[in-house]
Amino acid sequence: MFQSDQLIEERYIWFKISDSSKMISSAFETFESKIIERINQGIEIDKVNHILNLLAIYEYSIIRKPTEVVLASSINIVERGESFLTNFAQEVSNISSIPLQDTVKNRRTISEILNIAESKYLKNPNLIICFLSWYLFLSVLFIPISLFLIGVISIKIDSTIIIGILSAPFAAAALVATAVFTKANK
Repeated sequence: MFQSDQLIEERYIWFKISDSSKMISSAFETFESKIIERINQGIEIDKVNHILNLLAIYEYSIIRKPTEVVLASSINIVERGESFLTNFAQEVSNISSIPLQDTVKNRRTISEILNIAESKYLKNPNLIICFLSWYLFLSVLFIPISLFLIGVISIKIDSTIIIGILSAPFAAAALVATAVFTKANK
């Protein structure tokens, strides 16, 4: 049950939540560990499908209130909408929780990606790969900043500026790659 429901019941003795409401509340509270994790891990998909169908039928009965919506077994959806929600909650309570997978471990952080790029490319023992990696890295940093500043200052772009924009990362990459390569081979 949600903590706020418990607090309300403790604070206001006259306020009681029915058992079916507690069951429904608990079903939604444990939805991620019971249903979403089964979907993510591909476990017991048939059960999950049945449970989600019950919830979908309930939601349909709330959203659309036609006079004659009848299932194949001649059950009127609108009249039995709450029973589908109760069945959903019972089915969720009948299955066990699955431990949540640690998705943070599966995703690489930006620092891990930069560490991999640094070790594989920026500090590569091959001078050409090291130079090209630094040239690409410095170009991605330098060229957009240069073009932004040129736009802010309103300088007319000519061939001299283009040569300067392209050659600055080239010269810097040559210097840095040589220094990194020399240091790595000492």
